[in-house]
Amino acid sequence: MKRLILFSFFISSVLMVAQENELKIGNVYPGEMTYSAFTLDEDMEITISGALGNFERWDDRITYYAWIIDADDRSLVWHVYDEDDDYRDESGFYDFESDLNLDKGNYEVYMCSFRGNYFHVDDFGDVIAEVFSRKSKKFRSSYREKLFISLKASSGRIEKVEKDKFIKEKLEGAIVSLNRAGDDEDFKQGFKVTEPVRIRIYAIGEGRKKEVFDYAWIYDTRTREKVWAMDPRKSDYAGGNEKNIMFNEVLRLEPGNYMVAYLSDDSHSWPDWNAAPPNDPEFYGITIWPATEDDIEAIGPLDKNEVIKPVMAITGVGDDEYISRGLRVKERVKLHVIALGEMGHGKSMADYGKIYNADTRETVWEMRAGETHHAGGARKNRIMKGDITLDPGNYVVMYVSDDTHSYEEWNSAPPFDRELWGISLWPLKDYSSSDFEEFDPDNFKSKSALAEITRVRDDARKSKTFILDEETKVRIIALGEGDRDEMYDYGWIKNMDTGQVVWEMTYRKTDHAGGDRKNRLFNGTIILDKGEYKVYYTTDGSHSYGDWNSSPPHDQELYGIIISKED
Repeated sequence: MKRLILFSFFISSVLMVAQENELKIGNVYPGEMTYSAFTLDEDMEITISGALGNFERWDDRITYYAWIIDADDRSLVWHVYDEDDDYRDESGFYDFESDLNLDKGNYEVYMCSFRGNYFHVDDFGDVIAEVFSRKSKKFRSSYREKLFISLKASSGRIEKVEKDKFIKEKLEGAIVSLNRAGDDEDFKQGFKVTEPVRIRIYAIGEGRKKEVFDYAWIYDTRTREKVWAMDPRKSDYAGGNEKNIMFNEVLRLEPGNYMVAYLSDDSHSWPDWNAAPPNDPEFYGITIWPATEDDIEAIGPLDKNEVIKPVMAITGVGDDEYISRGLRVKERVKLHVIALGEMGHGKSMADYGKIYNADTRETVWEMRAGETHHAGGARKNRIMKGDITLDPGNYVVMYVSDDTHSYEEWNSAPPFDRELWGISLWPLKDYSSSDFEEFDPDNFKSKSALAEITRVRDDARKSKTFILDEETKVRIIALGEGDRDEMYDYGWIKNMDTGQVVWEMTYRKTDHAGGDRKNRLFNGTIILDKGEYKVYYTTDGSHSYGDWNSSPPHDQELYGIIISKED
């Protein structure tokens, strides 16, 4: 009895006819898809017939349709909406029959049902317009059992095979493959090339106009430069809904190590489509093959130990973060800097990175809006790259983010390489780990510092004394708040021997310190006579370290004043 039940269930769910000259599929539940694979051992004419349709169910519309693809090159060979038959039944049924000449080869036939009116109408012609123009009755489960597609050969043989057979065979020779990509994919796989080669890229995703939502790219693991990326403006239509995009192209690569990445958002992917799926849904994702047999020998897998790692990275940064890490450089080095962040209003950076000399507070590298480029996804995603040379010394790498759109939670399409949201330093040649040492910038004290008052909060008045044994050139770095001709948070220096103020932070002496315009910075030198001095710093009741009432300055931890000897 159990065998009979199982056999009946199999027949009712797939409806595969065992006759050698006919193949039939159907009984598809709303929102689902089924397919079957078959092979033809000779060129032949087949008759395609069936009952499909368009039905109203509550406030939803359920559409049934079918198509056939070449299982070897994955191209579309037939679609029901290419037919010219009229809609014949007011109930919503669409009966059709047509003859099709197929070459000897391998094929897959699909039948799909989905909810919603999300077609690419221009490519479906008059028939789909006719389908949507007719008023249908409520969908009933009994309708589902009447819907099917049949392929019949008048002579010759239609040989049904295991439905995944051709897909498995296609994937066997792949260098990299992510097929049947689902929601929230974050896929990466590397490969290496030992001599110039050509590769075939077959990628299907989701995008429109200038934005992509499910997409892939390839980058050089040493330079992090993209060598290929899915751009919807250069894509082909993948069938189904107009947001389904496809790339099927050949790319030449030079020797090197490469990484393939694929990301998807939280909707419209295999097998949960929120609109008509692409013509080749089983290959949703990215698959790469050697373009020719001659290219096979020059391509191999990439070992994890061969993947370049950053010297330092502040990445995966979330909302409202201020992160700083110290890097002590022991030998002169050249590094590649990559920073991903968010462009704010007025073409200023809302999320950005910076590197400065811990001893002098001099900016070594900074992410500036005007020097960034689009990083993929939303237009506000920006990337800046550059090489820097660091002499032996102490440096601070820092990153600041605002309260929206970050690795923690994107409020629009994320960038291509979203895991690098932040700032990272990459070696341009092999360096020993002993060439670098991390330190805590919170506890760092410069050897040349004479007095330091930093991270000053609201309603503060602080002071420190220092003594000079001889006339000395000193550097003053002061960060505070000011507006027009008035300072609210500022510092000054008094000669304790004479009682005179020898330097004071004024608005006209300062420059913009990043963030809100009222953030002001002085970084300059003066000469002080031998003697005893006291440095002061005062703040008002708002906008200070840890409690900013508008955009903070770039170097938040500096808020205050530092006096140091100048070499």
